[in-house]
Amino acid sequence: MRWLQNERLRQRWVWLKRCRYCRGFGIQSPTDYAFVRYVINQHNPYYAYEEFEGMGLTPIILKKGKLLFRLVNYWQPSAVYVHALSTDFTPFIMAAKRGVAVKPLSERTKGERLVLLTNAAEMDNDLMALLLAEGDERMMWVVEDIHKNTSNRRRWKKLVKAQQTVLTYDLYDVGIVFFYQRRVKQHYLINF
Repeated sequence: MRWLQNERLRQRWVWLKRCRYCRGFGIQSPTDYAFVRYVINQHNPYYAYEEFEGMGLTPIILKKGKLLFRLVNYWQPSAVYVHALSTDFTPFIMAAKRGVAVKPLSERTKGERLVLLTNAAEMDNDLMALLLAEGDERMMWVVEDIHKNTSNRRRWKKLVKAQQTVLTYDLYDVGIVFFYQRRVKQHYLINF
């Protein structure tokens, strides 16, 4: 119970630090604003939310799971590739798109529309270099726990600064990366 109180206090502190980044304030691009406003910070209930509430998950896992549900629903990938996460987000992914495959990261194939789901703590330099080299416009990369500790923050900053990443969203608990080729490099802090 004490852990839950500390988690709520941390969430409130992060929200206060980032309150000026609520609901897409300061984002000039209409497409980026729409993504933040209607996918990341969507507060209206979706059809599967009642099912998720009954799963008995912690508030932060439920929040990340609902975000992943909305991201998969928005992106409509043919597969979601997962790299050794401690949390199983499969129910959220499967509810977002009927028939989507959830596979280990090692089974990914080129040329398909996909979502990569990794944890910053388990992302070494070799894996990051490999995924950056393969990144294209059909890939959305979701990185979990980007601000959990100093080494995770360092990895996230390295990913944001990488030449291949074009559009990045820092949601504090989660980072989202896009590899659009025809866009100007942009990094957004979002109050999520």
